[in-house]
Amino acid sequence: MAKNLSDCKNPEHNFVIEKSILLPYVITSVNISRNGEIAASTSNANITLLDAISNDVIQVLPCEMGATNLQFNHTNNSLLFSCIISNNVVKSLDYTTGKYLNKYIDGKAEVHSISMHPEKNMFVTSNGDKTLKLWDERSGKKIDSSTISAPGIATYHPDGIAVFAANHNGMFVYDTRRFSSGSLMAYLPARAFDQLRCVRISPNGKLVAVLDGDVVEILLTKEITPVNKYTGFSTDKNIPVDMCFSVDSSTFITSTTDGDLAIWNTNQSKGMYTIRSDDLQAIQSMKMNPEYMQLCTAAGRNLSFWQLGQNYVKLFNETYKSLIGSNISQSSFELEFKVDPTPSNGLIKIESVEDVLHSYEGAEPSIIIGAEPNNNNIS
Repeated sequence: MAKNLSDCKNPEHNFVIEKSILLPYVITSVNISRNGEIAASTSNANITLLDAISNDVIQVLPCEMGATNLQFNHTNNSLLFSCIISNNVVKSLDYTTGKYLNKYIDGKAEVHSISMHPEKNMFVTSNGDKTLKLWDERSGKKIDSSTISAPGIATYHPDGIAVFAANHNGMFVYDTRRFSSGSLMAYLPARAFDQLRCVRISPNGKLVAVLDGDVVEILLTKEITPVNKYTGFSTDKNIPVDMCFSVDSSTFITSTTDGDLAIWNTNQSKGMYTIRSDDLQAIQSMKMNPEYMQLCTAAGRNLSFWQLGQNYVKLFNETYKSLIGSNISQSSFELEFKVDPTPSNGLIKIESVEDVLHSYEGAEPSIIIGAEPNNNNIS
């Protein structure tokens, strides 16, 4: 049922659910085509395609092995997903014909995440055997692989060169041109990411967010250094939740296990408000549609389309410089350790991701250990 959710501190931010559709199975993932015209959801039995403008169902494709980790390719006519039953298998499907195009298998380890290259016909998977793998989507062949300290989640940076991967040990950055060499930079938090849910990079490529239980930690992608921690929303480790950035990267949205949406301001480093929902189901997957200023969310079997207010992406137009303190430069800075044992001077020099990716000559990886950003509770 469509609902007007207006429990906000500022009426300009009201979200309106234009349409909610009850699907026959619990939704496992959602995504939006690159032209913004098609929305898709996966479940343990089928894949549902919808018109993102009218919100009407276009077609339902059976999927005997179940599907999750849904991705659209660049031509908008095929999908990538990992199977639920044979969880070591990734498949590509031409949804215009209903025919499978390729099957991607390398070993028996479960596929934990899939991320499509922003421009090329390539994608990266993170796997249960502590590997990351680069794939050629068209040929179905593995291009390269690398290792990570524990199974986790991986995503492409918008530049198409770097891959950011997180597990309970921290965040790791890989150069896909030297993928097998391992991570070039690492951030090791003082508190482990024990309830890692997802990793998201802002559309402008400047921020990477880790949703870990009821905490979101934001890092700068250039130096993979912490900016802030956000908390104050409820989650249950047994119930999946999700997050996404706004189109202009000025805000991000987290779901809660109470069925609410928490809205946060990255520029002002604090929570903005919470939208209360009559539906107590947790939103387990969400995706922003930048072409139509639309948010697609999945809660249980309900797939909902939210229309964002006209002023949503204009309200926080402060420049990115507001994130950068006087003690932080664009290229490098000194960061204080917060764990024992500390080096004699208590400081470590960190190179930027940009510098490492463009001038890497086999140097040892840079590591940031236990930096504690400011905590911010939602207001």
